[in-house]
Amino acid sequence: MTRHLALMAVVVGLLAGSAPAGDQTILGKSITVKSRSGDATRRQVKGSAKEKASPNTLVGDPTVAGGAGGAVLTIVANGGMPSAQTFVLNQGTSSGGAPFWSGDAVKGFTYRDPDGEQGAVERASIRRSPSGSFVMKVLLSGKNGPLAIVPPNPGTDACVALELGVDGTSGDRYSVQFGPESTIANDGDMLFKAKHPLVEGVCPTVVTTTTTTSPTSTTMIDRCCVSGACMRLNPPGCFAAGGIPIGDGDCEPNPCAGLTTTTTLP
Repeated sequence: MTRHLALMAVVVGLLAGSAPAGDQTILGKSITVKSRSGDATRRQVKGSAKEKASPNTLVGDPTVAGGAGGAVLTIVANGGMPSAQTFVLNQGTSSGGAPFWSGDAVKGFTYRDPDGEQGAVERASIRRSPSGSFVMKVLLSGKNGPLAIVPPNPGTDACVALELGVDGTSGDRYSVQFGPESTIANDGDMLFKAKHPLVEGVCPTVVTTTTTTSPTSTTMIDRCCVSGACMRLNPPGCFAAGGIPIGDGDCEPNPCAGLTTTTTLP
């Protein structure tokens, strides 16, 4: 349903990237951001949305291989010290032999990576129930991989977006907005929680994440050239596909045109 969204630990670029197949918005339920000072492994983000009698539909299939599969998850937490991060959730097989993405358009789709083989996202799911409810859930943990999202201290609003397909065009992008009208709780740099928002909205597109707490900046790499085509794949998935990781951002215009040499990560 579409209704109209200093000193920083993380500086983010919120810019328009390549347009997905379409934007859909879901009414949020709650988002919780937890952290413990000095221990990045104890950071956690948990978000959910549930919209009854929803007109939303599932567009895209993250279980297929290649750029049409997988998904891109974006988390934004705004306030005194805002942070944002994107996560590329590729389809593939875990070391235990299970696919990261499973399901179908009838049952819904679920992503599982309990051992953090692809990063901080432990679980993500999206489905439309037979009764017409549209549900989305995400769970991220710093013990599984780098997680830059921290309580904004104080937090004012947040957003969660899940785009089906990593190529930016194969599936819709589902946004769950927790605006300032939500019921909000803050506990310094340890907890931010927002629940029961009244309105829906489209999340911004996060194309760059830069860490400023170290002497050098680290830019997230999520673009990959495979056989001359630009795809959104994190480096492990890029190398597995025989591709070349080339940076961050969108794929329009195609930065792979004429690229024939193999490069390595810095």
